[in-house]
Amino acid sequence: MKPLLFLFICIVICTPALLAQGENNIWCFGGRRSLDFNGASPVAGTSKVFVFEGSASVCNSSGGLLFYMGADTVWDRNHNYMPNGTNISGNQNLGSSYKGVGIIRFPFDFFKYFLITTDAIEQSSYNAYYSVIDMSLNGGLGDVVPGQKNILLDTNVVEGINLMPIPNCGGHWIVLHRRGNKDIVAYRADANGIAASPVVSQGAIAAPPGTSDNYAMNTNTSGNGIAAASGAAIELASFNNITGQFFNFHTLDIPMLYPAFSPDDSKLFISDQTGLYQADLSFMPNTSAVAGSLVQIDTGRYFRSRLGPDQKLYTTRWDAISGGLGTAIARLNTPNASGAAVTLERNFLPGMISLPFVELGNPAAVAAPVYGQYIFTDTVICRDSAVTLYGDPDYQTFMWSTGSTQPQETFTQPGVYWLAGQKNCTGYMDSIRIRFQLLEQPLLGPDTSICPGDTLILSPDVAGPLYHWQDGSFSPSYKVSGAGLYTVTADSARCQYHDSIQISLLTTVTAILQPDTTICAGAALTLRATASPPGSMRWSNGESGNTATVTQQGTYTVTATNVCGVFSDTVEVTTEDCDCQAFVPNAFSPNGDGNNDGLKIYLHCLNMTEYDFSLYNRYGQRVFHSNQPEQEWNGQMNGGKPIQAPIFIISNTKAAKVGRL
Repeated sequence: MKPLLFLFICIVICTPALLAQGENNIWCFGGRRSLDFNGASPVAGTSKVFVFEGSASVCNSSGGLLFYMGADTVWDRNHNYMPNGTNISGNQNLGSSYKGVGIIRFPFDFFKYFLITTDAIEQSSYNAYYSVIDMSLNGGLGDVVPGQKNILLDTNVVEGINLMPIPNCGGHWIVLHRRGNKDIVAYRADANGIAASPVVSQGAIAAPPGTSDNYAMNTNTSGNGIAAASGAAIELASFNNITGQFFNFHTLDIPMLYPAFSPDDSKLFISDQTGLYQADLSFMPNTSAVAGSLVQIDTGRYFRSRLGPDQKLYTTRWDAISGGLGTAIARLNTPNASGAAVTLERNFLPGMISLPFVELGNPAAVAAPVYGQYIFTDTVICRDSAVTLYGDPDYQTFMWSTGSTQPQETFTQPGVYWLAGQKNCTGYMDSIRIRFQLLEQPLLGPDTSICPGDTLILSPDVAGPLYHWQDGSFSPSYKVSGAGLYTVTADSARCQYHDSIQISLLTTVTAILQPDTTICAGAALTLRATASPPGSMRWSNGESGNTATVTQQGTYTVTATNVCGVFSDTVEVTTEDCDCQAFVPNAFSPNGDGNNDGLKIYLHCLNMTEYDFSLYNRYGQRVFHSNQPEQEWNGQMNGGKPIQAPIFIISNTKAAKVGRL
């Protein structure tokens, strides 16, 4: 067997391994809802589909959404209408057709899909149709192929499509049930298209001629059997997936609907208006024992079910919301268990929309080839900026991870790339990790700084296993705790590179620019601070930024938070009373007439604590002194004879706090 990928450099092939499939990993259904199974647990999301019942969606093998369908419309992965994807026949009337949509991929074709639909019984028509979707159209977003839309497949069929795989990747059987009789028809869909005539089998239970609500068919997990319920009984049958014939019919005397198989096909879940039940199929062919094993799992009204990629069974349940009837999604976490051992989440996805029911969507059945995955040795491109991969010319189809469908592809970016191809009913996928290491690519990154006391781990990103540091060590990484120039040489099987990095220490500074200071009472002072390295600042008065306005005395602190930690600085602010005012007269008349006979200082000061008033003559002699604000000078020398020489006044007052005049 030839490998699928060829490089212009030597590649080594390893042991093949199985590749997991993800075509059913995203469900789009109901009232514009979706479930995404690509993670560890399913995540609820939205879609554009709004239907009572029939819907289906399909992903690529990696779990990426390709398209989905509900009612009469097909949406692409971007949730837009496909240009030719409206007015799809069947499943109309808001998509009220039980299992009214199915999707299967053309065998050995990465691009084309069959879209099968059945009429809703409310339309008073009972047909099945198919259309062809080609994902290479519409710029890779897909479209319904012109001339291959709404092709009549069958007439007089009940609602519901069942898809059963043909062995060896041969395609699928499209299984329908005729109205008013026991005919089960299987159309072969393979590389030649859909057969014009079906294989007809006579079942054990006739589908009613009217509403299809009283008939529901479901396939088992293995794809080789069915269970069909009429509301009065349940029929079980085996299926020959080579000939398309049903056989080995058995009837269970269980008057319920909506059958669903457990992942291992050992259990059958059915329901009626009283609850959800389980029957043990391991007793087959003893149908009485199977009927006798019936056990109730939960009360309430349960409807359609679907097996998830996580092997848990998801089912719809009536849920009272907003005074009406809505639908919730319940989940059976252990559907292979028996009876009471089954764990159930009744409200895994509660109350969705106020509708009688919302179907989870039918499985989108795709061809399931056995994928062989060849893991190639990782390669490093030392000096070239591009590498070209070539597919095996013997393969009929090519699909690169980039979306290209050509036999070869050129890559200029590092990463893991794959090519999927098909040959003789087998699909293959080869992958390779490509890393580009050009000489100019730095190993250690740009010069940088670290905080005092911190360390930095230098880790070169090169495919070589051997590193040589400036101190002679050979570890794949280097721990730096101080400033300096650090160098490394990286050797691989094909490449050798040198690089250096200059490490400096950051200086951590947080400071308030003003020293301790005094301000007038009631005045405002703007404090300014600086920090290095830059970061966020927070003041003790609640302000943020590099400034803070204060009006009260006290100790103020700024705290800076940056890459090196948390640092702070403080300043002391005091206040004094600056509003004391004094009036000194420039003349007085000490003649004893009672008018202006004394000289004193008139004060307007609050809370004054100290007063001192002195008068001096021109000879520097003090002629008057007082500590009492109300005491006047009468114009005499120390209370004696009058003074004739000029007088100098010296006055000092102190307010209650610090203020001075």
